[in-house]
Amino acid sequence: MSPSEGPGSADPADLLAEFERWCRSLDLDPAGLRRLVATALALKEELPGAADPARWSPEDLTTVLTRTFPARVPLDADEQRLVGPAMALYLSFLGTTGRWPASAVPLDALTGLVEKLADEVPRAYRRGSGHDGVEHAPGAEPAPGAEPNPFTALWPDALGPVPDLTVVLRLDVPADRAAAWMRGSRVWGWTRGVLDWVGTSREVADDGGLRDADAAELLGRLAPAGHPAPIALLWPALVATGLLEATGDRVRPGPRALDEGPDEAVVLDGVALHAAVLAELLRPAPSGTTRARVPGLTLGALVRAAEPRGFTVPAGLGPALADVTEGLGADLAVAVEVGVLERRGDAYVLPPEVAPAVPYAVGLVGP
Repeated sequence: MSPSEGPGSADPADLLAEFERWCRSLDLDPAGLRRLVATALALKEELPGAADPARWSPEDLTTVLTRTFPARVPLDADEQRLVGPAMALYLSFLGTTGRWPASAVPLDALTGLVEKLADEVPRAYRRGSGHDGVEHAPGAEPAPGAEPNPFTALWPDALGPVPDLTVVLRLDVPADRAAAWMRGSRVWGWTRGVLDWVGTSREVADDGGLRDADAAELLGRLAPAGHPAPIALLWPALVATGLLEATGDRVRPGPRALDEGPDEAVVLDGVALHAAVLAELLRPAPSGTTRARVPGLTLGALVRAAEPRGFTVPAGLGPALADVTEGLGADLAVAVEVGVLERRGDAYVLPPEVAPAVPYAVGLVGP
């Protein structure tokens, strides 16, 4: 087979299927390898001028492996160590099967880089999440040199164990199940509704936001039974993710499109959307205010909601914590409204399919 040429000349699904067969021919189990490579290809597609899944530059590899993966894709410690070897195998597959473009950087020049990046990936995850890869009892001191649990200083003892982000990172859902959940989620459906409403272009407010009449019209289309939160949170989230582009008093589809294709791509888009909506709820505005009443505690409650029994706001905490419990209840009600949380009796439960959006939102919101 002759080397491929031209941007986007290879089909990702075909490459992944052939990569899986190639791994089996070497007596390698392709399941975990295929998932990591598929994720890398989906992340690479978002890089400017990097659509071709068979062409990788040193910059592409460095960005995807050490920046985008840690920011977007929760992985346990074993999977983090597998990212580099999986990509090394994929590059070897491209070379041995004649799919590596002749005009691209020589594969030999990338071999050492991939080995170096393989060691860097777990460090990048530790820097991004504050997790050192060692499990601790809730509230316990981390290992020497590790980042402290960001929730320890703000989480009241009355609310129970300190949230542990590793609970979210340990959750793993098959791509087909996660993709089905995303396609059926409120945020996904609302996003499609907004994009249909915008069409090729629509007039909005001078600052690119929605006028009252626009918001009322969209609310009637998306959530006729109520649910005002999606408009306030979803519109800026769609702009932030590049699905919408606002210029002056016009809004039009952005540089990215909602991916309805392979399960892995749907999961990535769905996680990004839900994380952006959460970030809009939790992130401080220029004025210093947030839509959430107690954003730090709400984020911690989302993490606690990933536990097997979910998270319940304790009753009878007394007047000293009345504002906290009232604000936390109001914020979690919004999370239920947009479909990030489920309410089961008194407990708030984070569906494992959307769990990766929580650490992603942590990265978007910042400390």
